[in-house]
Order: sequence, then structure tokens, then C-alpha cells
Amino acid sequence: MAITCLGLLAITLSSSLFHILICLLVVGCGCGLVASSIYPRLARLVKSSGMSIYGTVYGLADAIICVGFTAGIYAAGAVVQASTYVILMLLSACVCLWYATFIVVMILMMKRNEYRQLIKKKSTQKPRKGLSTMFKT
Repeated sequence: MAITCLGLLAITLSSSLFHILICLLVVGCGCGLVASSIYPRLARLVKSSGMSIYGTVYGLADAIICVGFTAGIYAAGAVVQASTYVILMLLSACVCLWYATFIVVMILMMKRNEYRQLIKKKSTQKPRKGLSTMFKT
């Protein structure tokens, strides 16, 4: 998302067609990175729930992406009609930056919870006996 944000901000500063193409290449790569990282996270979510609903979850993810592409065109048209293309790019960059920050915070919270669960699990386990304590006479 941060890469996409940088590409969108760079579009507003572009002065030639070549610069815009490079910026759109960066935006496309950023979107591809985001889309490819969604599915492992969804698989982890399904695995943690304990139910075999992989098809349903991936189907919902694809449907949401398609709705986003459809609704995004209408929203972008309304923003450009009310203001300018530069405002649209700045607004999109702000949304991407906010979302990237939100995702980082969520990942940090998940890791902290996993660490707490690991510590709790280790504190409730009985200590394992080593070979030296098993063969004492």
C-alpha cells in the first residue's frame, strides 16, 4: 500500500507521458503486491477458525475486489467531476497511506497476541525431563 501511495503521489508531480507511465507501473506493482498478500492472510484466518470454508472465503474476496473495481470508477468520476484529477490522486494516496498504517497496526497487534498466547502456553506446560534427570541413581 505504501508503494501504491508513493506512485499516486508521484502522478500529481508528473510532467510528461513517460513519467506518468512509470508512476502507473509503480501503482500497478503495488496493487499486485497487495492482492497477492491477501490470500495467505485469508488462509491463516480460515485455519484459525477450524472450519473448512476456503472456497467461500476466497469467493467473497474475489467478489469484494470486483465490487471495488466497479464502485471505484463511479466514485472517481464523481470526485473528478466535482474537483480535479490531482485532488483525486491526492485523496487516493491519503486513503492508501491510512490503510497501510491500519494494516501495520493490525499485524503488530496480531503478533503481540500470538506472543502472549505462546508465553501463556509455555507457562502452563510441565517442564520436560532431560536425560540427566532420568538416569540419576
